[in-house]
Amino acid sequence: MSHKKPNSEIRIPVPWGHIAAKTWGSPAGKRVFLSHGTLDNAGSFDRLVSLLPEHFYYVCIDLPGHGLSSHFYPGVPLDFFNYILAIKMVLDYLQWDQCSFIGHSLGGYLGIFFFVLYPDKLDKLIILESVSPFNTPKNLSFIFNRIRLMHNVASETLEDNLKPRIYNREEIIHGLKYMRQFSLLSESAEALFDRAVTQVGEDMFMYNRDARMKISILPLLNQDQVVHFFENVNIPTLVIIATASINEYYEPPSMQFCKLKNNKSYTLVVVEGNHDVHNNYPERVAPHVAKFLSGLKSNL
Repeated sequence: MSHKKPNSEIRIPVPWGHIAAKTWGSPAGKRVFLSHGTLDNAGSFDRLVSLLPEHFYYVCIDLPGHGLSSHFYPGVPLDFFNYILAIKMVLDYLQWDQCSFIGHSLGGYLGIFFFVLYPDKLDKLIILESVSPFNTPKNLSFIFNRIRLMHNVASETLEDNLKPRIYNREEIIHGLKYMRQFSLLSESAEALFDRAVTQVGEDMFMYNRDARMKISILPLLNQDQVVHFFENVNIPTLVIIATASINEYYEPPSMQFCKLKNNKSYTLVVVEGNHDVHNNYPERVAPHVAKFLSGLKSNL
């Protein structure tokens, strides 16, 4: 069982409110920035960070509209590249010239695109479960329908915010465990709980998450374009993929997956588990991350 490391809370002011973050370690340590996946929060890294080397300084944000961070301005669609801007604002606030970046799922994609936009800001990338194939159809009708859906969701959530739904703790934990593509263990859901909700009464909670996130915010790119972005990453990059994802997405292997295997900047590791293996079974992921951060090639 992992032990808990002491952590601190910080809030970074941004034009639409604040970005909340958890930190572990001394600010004098080597800098590591962490970004979680869709509808998770900084708590999703608690169990992993507890197993990582202590001489690093870890800062894990709640992305806007997640956890304890402010939502982006209401009434307009969410935009993937605004999340990259938010990360840039955090790094500027921290006065970090450079850091290593760990991202899970959406957070990993943000790290890749952040590097392409700001290549001098990152020295290493660790992407957990962030290489599922993009497959945006080339026909314009699909793109226009997606944009229309984003507009509709932005309008609908304005009304939903006026009448938030209330749940008890058991219902929240059940939702965190099972209302997702792959299930979480109980202790993994507990790691998310405190930041996922606001208590509004005795055993009464409302979710903090931005309902606009119920549709994908990934950019409408096809696989060729995404492969091009991946090929532009020329810093040491550790890619960790769970066996469940290998079975679901990469049999037969996609072009994106093959390109990763052949790129000398990438170290590719497969671990037993599902999409949230870093939270469910951090002991399977931590040795690879620790070795990579410390400059050693993983041979596990």
